[in-house]
Amino acid sequence: MRIPSLALVLCLILCSMGALAARSRASQGDRSPELKTLDLWSGQWTTKGKLYDTPHSHAGEISITMTCGWSAYGGYVICDHLMNGPAGWRNDLTIYTYNEADKSYKFVGLDQTGKPRTTPLTIAGNVWSYDTDEEENGKKLHIKTINDFSQPGVVTWNTKFTEDGGAHWTLMNEGVDTKVR
Repeated sequence: MRIPSLALVLCLILCSMGALAARSRASQGDRSPELKTLDLWSGQWTTKGKLYDTPHSHAGEISITMTCGWSAYGGYVICDHLMNGPAGWRNDLTIYTYNEADKSYKFVGLDQTGKPRTTPLTIAGNVWSYDTDEEENGKKLHIKTINDFSQPGVVTWNTKFTEDGGAHWTLMNEGVDTKVR
């Protein structure tokens, strides 16, 4: 039995890595325009935000380090968040995708309690809108978060709620995400 030379082994490893990289690039090129839109989140981000005291939120400052990237097979953008706010440190995960069958974007958030939250997501140009309807003490509550991607590498955001069908809105939080790489 003959042992292959180190040069041959290295050549096989490098060729395999090149083929995997080419396949990865090809799959990225094959993404639908809707999935490519989600690439805006790719990279590492820092967040500074302000939380306001309302019946549905507590006042304070929040800072977040977030890293986002594509899943191994290219169908999802996954963001890992490390947050520090009034309640202390937290580690959350969010997932974005596009469903071709019903022509809609999907957003799922997961914290370490394991209970996922799905939030309808609408993308119109540079504005991403997350809308949630809840019922609290017999009242309908509508919560809307806006992400504005108008500036490259910067996302301004805020969350508001209404308890009267949109006649009056109360600001819960606002801030800025800045892409660091």
